[in-house]
Amino acid sequence: MLRRKLLIMFGSVVAMLVALAVLAVLLLQRVMGGMDHVNRDAMGIIAQSSHLNTTLSQIEIELYGLQLGRQRHLDELIQKVDSLDEQIRRVRSHYVMRSQTMRQVTDLLDIHVKQFRHSVASLATAQDAALARQYSIDALGQAMELRRDVHQLDRAAHEHADEEQLRLAADFRWLVLGLTLGGMIVVNIVILALLHISGVILRPVERLVHATRELAHERFSHRVRISQHDEFQELAESFNNLAERLETNEQRKMEVLHQATRALNHEINNVIATVDLQLRVLARQTGDNQHVSQSLRQIQDNLRRIAQTVQSLKDIRRIVLTEYVSGVQMLDLQQSLREADAPAAEDQPV
Repeated sequence: MLRRKLLIMFGSVVAMLVALAVLAVLLLQRVMGGMDHVNRDAMGIIAQSSHLNTTLSQIEIELYGLQLGRQRHLDELIQKVDSLDEQIRRVRSHYVMRSQTMRQVTDLLDIHVKQFRHSVASLATAQDAALARQYSIDALGQAMELRRDVHQLDRAAHEHADEEQLRLAADFRWLVLGLTLGGMIVVNIVILALLHISGVILRPVERLVHATRELAHERFSHRVRISQHDEFQELAESFNNLAERLETNEQRKMEVLHQATRALNHEINNVIATVDLQLRVLARQTGDNQHVSQSLRQIQDNLRRIAQTVQSLKDIRRIVLTEYVSGVQMLDLQQSLREADAPAAEDQPV
């Protein structure tokens, strides 16, 4: 029973510590994972922005070449535009696109990309050189708009990453504070549990030790009361049974002693009465002989002392022995008479 109680208490404490540790690990993983996710996505958008700027630079070179009349084939330009569109779709796939600012920037970028694609398509189908030149100028202007959009996208990505890192840093501070408070609470609970466990063990042990000392002093009326429904209670009940048997044996010995005292008192009183009567007769016969009278008084005093000693045996409530000679004990009459019949001593229930 006691083992089960201790296992339950220690198991509960260990379970709380394990739960706190697991919770701390999960929360730390969540915060660190969030930081890693934000950094990875922000760096991904920044890298994509660099690729977009590179693609836009190549498109502008192609457009400048068209204006200078160096080339008239637009296949490579169209491939660059398709690559630009694909890179913008990749940017949209990142986590930070859930930000309102980032969505606005990418929506504006989509609009400018559509306008730029339309200008490039018009440039590809234009038959008139002047009209083609005009479409080329429009496409360059739109490419510059796209470059500004990409720059704005890069700046918004940096700002969003900074905001997310600040938020995660605040979450981390609250996490550390919460774990600290949780750890303090768990430590206090552990201390209370240990105090309770020590009380469950030490209080019964102290009572049993005190009861053993009482038993060693032959105070057989002492009782122990432990109400824990465990091995300590069984031990206390066994001790009480032993003390009760010893007390019963002591009472039986006292009863035998009292019976012997009554018989001895009866016989000695008869002898003392006879001797006292004879001494009185002898005192009247001797007359005024002082020496004989003094001896007779001493004999009468000794007879009264014998009668008182035998009478006092009836008042003994506990037998106390003392060493008469080496290896031989006798009844300590004075100490036995001083030992009062104290009421049964009982501990308060634990």
